[in-house]
Amino acid sequence: MGSSHAYDLVVAEYPSPDWRETQALELLHRLKTQIPLIFVGGTLQRETVAELLTRGAYDCIEMDHIGHLPVAVHRAL
Repeated sequence: MGSSHAYDLVVAEYPSPDWRETQALELLHRLKTQIPLIFVGGTLQRETVAELLTRGAYDCIEMDHIGHLPVAVHRAL
């Protein structure tokens, strides 16, 4: 995330091949910003979703339910 851009929302792949699980959350916390972060992934275990939400994720969407993404984005904005 460059300092020259402003973002209203971040959608991140979970798990991501390029980031460890909470790196995006940690980055947003360090920037002291209120940008909602939505994770999208394959099958997400309840414990994983609970952990991500506890750490500050706005929502977690499974690929089998990708139709919920527009609703989550709308709520986040």
